[in-house]
Amino acid sequence: MEEKNVQPTEVKENKKNKAERERKERIERAEKITNELVAQGYTRKNATVGMVAANVWALVVMAPLMLALWFGFDHFHPDTILDMFDFTTFIVIYLVDFIFIVVHELIHGLCMYTFNGHDKTTIDYGVHQMTPYCSCQVPLKKWQYYITLLAPTVVLCGLLGAIAFTTGNLVAIGLALIMALGGGFQVYNMQDPQGTVKDEWAIPIWAKVSQFVRSRKAFCHTAKIFVVEQTENF
Repeated sequence: MEEKNVQPTEVKENKKNKAERERKERIERAEKITNELVAQGYTRKNATVGMVAANVWALVVMAPLMLALWFGFDHFHPDTILDMFDFTTFIVIYLVDFIFIVVHELIHGLCMYTFNGHDKTTIDYGVHQMTPYCSCQVPLKKWQYYITLLAPTVVLCGLLGAIAFTTGNLVAIGLALIMALGGGFQVYNMQDPQGTVKDEWAIPIWAKVSQFVRSRKAFCHTAKIFVVEQTENF
């Protein structure tokens, strides 16, 4: 029997086609469930945050930490922090930052791997619109999400900030500021880079929770739901 040689480009194309097919299937399932809920009287609202808005909010939310790092460094090493904008120092910070971006996402992945039963097949890494990402295809508990989101900021900013404050290293404080800017204070629903909801199974749960809260609007007006957890009995 003659064996067929499969070229690497063909394998890559097959994986790409499979990923695209799975993406379309998720869209179809999510649309079906959403339409069923709309038919029941629910209102559909797109609350997806785009890449640009996410990065703007990162700057706004993380500004207090960045200011703390800036003025903390200036307190221990007065009148030196602006020297990090020296051309050579700035270029070094810029280049080394790429390494720390990878480390940042690896810390996310390590936390996800720890909390998802050590299943590395459910963790995805990639880059979309020049923004690196790490995602987990299985739901985590709320406290696990919080730890996963905060871990890179706590570890990297803490380490780099400590080095900068004690040694006066300008590269360290520059990297600490950048890590703070990109650091993990986010609330999001799991999605793939194309914006496809992966957790279509959770849509009916959102609907039930929404119905529960709205029936008690008089008692919890302006309250917001951030995370819906899957219980053992579900």
